[in-house]
Amino acid sequence: MIDVLNDEIFVAIAAYREPELRRTIESCIAMAAEPDRLRFGVCLQYDLAGPPETQPDCLDGIDADIAVLSFDWTESKGGCWARHHVQGLYSGEGFTMQIDSHTRMAHGWDKLLIDMMWATRVKKPLITSHLPLYSVVDGQDVIPDPAPVPVTIFDQITDAGWIWHPGIERIEELDSPRPTRALSGMFVFSLGIWNEEVRQDPEHLYTGEELALSIRSFTHGYDLFNPSRNVAWHRMHPEGNLKFIYDSTDAEVSMRDQRAYRRLRALHRGDPDRMLLPYSVGTARSAAEYHRWAGIDTANWTITDDANAGVTPPAFKSTW
Repeated sequence: MIDVLNDEIFVAIAAYREPELRRTIESCIAMAAEPDRLRFGVCLQYDLAGPPETQPDCLDGIDADIAVLSFDWTESKGGCWARHHVQGLYSGEGFTMQIDSHTRMAHGWDKLLIDMMWATRVKKPLITSHLPLYSVVDGQDVIPDPAPVPVTIFDQITDAGWIWHPGIERIEELDSPRPTRALSGMFVFSLGIWNEEVRQDPEHLYTGEELALSIRSFTHGYDLFNPSRNVAWHRMHPEGNLKFIYDSTDAEVSMRDQRAYRRLRALHRGDPDRMLLPYSVGTARSAAEYHRWAGIDTANWTITDDANAGVTPPAFKSTW
């Protein structure tokens, strides 16, 4: 791994009318081996008409370093827009973790993830995964443990260049992180400079965001891995957790999706006109190299059987 100036961790969280935000941050702190090295960046899209957990002061009293950008939820332009703002709060931490605002962490997660970064033996590792689910019953977290690490597969592909890539549960004992073909927005752990090199494109709404980040991260020299063991849990569409897309009109969502598809197709082509700067591909590798390595045929918009089955991809070779 490249030299890291410090072992501080920038935890990036976008929260939209989110009742679980405070408990998510408290879980990060309580379960960390070294909580003093955590610094949080939050894009808080509050709801003045909502419950106390969604108010502008919902994080008051937490003993932690938390930088907050606050917006009324009616000002929001979506999750990628919010994550873009959060990344602007990054201030030189050696590592970064991007999580959703409804996440619970495993004991010692910070040490586990930094150890995994070193175990990859690559210059710029990025650890990412879909996460197993937790639930809340009568106000108490119900967290399955042990939990398998979901393995990313490529399931469906469209001629718009978008690929559905869910996580399938697979129980295996791993000595080190497993290479994976795609990034999952709900959980990313990498070098802190990822926030500057691969800053979120605020023009994306939801569809295609993760594949765009996969291509951009790969072409900036990042190698993608699933963690060797589970380090977090995610709450899928909990009651009361409202997404921006559900508060938008169908026409607005359709317009934003079409714009995102155009930008995604440009990334697939390697953005030859550099129209997407500063959210374009990197120069360390090409988009075509990503396609060959990940198992994507953009001429026919098909994916390989290995990619569909979740077979671990080989280590990338620049001669591809």
